[in-house]
Amino acid sequence: MPHDIFDLLTPVALAFWIQGDGSYRRGGLVLCTDNFTIQEVVLLMNVLVVKFQLDVTTPKGGMDIRESTLKYDLWTLYDLLFYLSWY
Repeated sequence: MPHDIFDLLTPVALAFWIQGDGSYRRGGLVLCTDNFTIQEVVLLMNVLVVKFQLDVTTPKGGMDIRESTLKYDLWTLYDLLFYLSWY
């Protein structure tokens, strides 16, 4: 993962990532991060919380690298992506 992921991950980039590797599961959007290290998952979670104010969790609140997915609050994500649709 690039060290400047905070600058690179824009709302448009997030929308493309969701389109390519997102799925709806258990009341939220899930992005698979199977090939990420635990440190990369934590960095990504921090970027999504700080930059996009998304409610990010991992499965059962754990950091099991075999099942490292990110679950987002759909309403917050909807507001973010709806804003993009006007551009």
